[in-house]
Amino acid sequence: MKKTNLSSVLLIAVSLFVACKKKNSTSETASPSTPAAPAHVNSYTAVVNGQAWTMPPSAYSTFHFGNTYSFQGQTSFNNPFTTMGLSVTFTTGTVALTKYGPFSASYGNQSTNYKSLAGSLNISSMDTAGGYITKLKGTFNFQTDTVNGQSYSITSGNIDYIKP
Repeated sequence: MKKTNLSSVLLIAVSLFVACKKKNSTSETASPSTPAAPAHVNSYTAVVNGQAWTMPPSAYSTFHFGNTYSFQGQTSFNNPFTTMGLSVTFTTGTVALTKYGPFSASYGNQSTNYKSLAGSLNISSMDTAGGYITKLKGTFNFQTDTVNGQSYSITSGNIDYIKP
């Protein structure tokens, strides 16, 4: 009889313990997780003779020759397209763009390349690795030379490039 009473008491105690245990509320909010930062989208834009010029995020190339680095972008992978390029040595700050020298710019189409005669480039940030530009941020403007009676005015230029 004592075994039966002890078993009954243990069964009741376990039942009460389980019944009284605090349940997790569904109204509790989970701690918010920090969303991942959006991927950087490269941009290279300007106004060319009053018309917007934009490079698609992947239509660029970088290379170097000696201590001069070049960044080239184009508006499309198909014809017709136009290109815009910046040639720089490693620096930050405002530099003058010339036709020949360590800081120059160009604008062109499939048949003609126009070089900067005068202008400025303000490099706010630049990094390189392995002979290539890995980061280039800045603003620019320039006037091209004249070829076959045609020249271009490049204004409101902006570059925000980080190697993917």
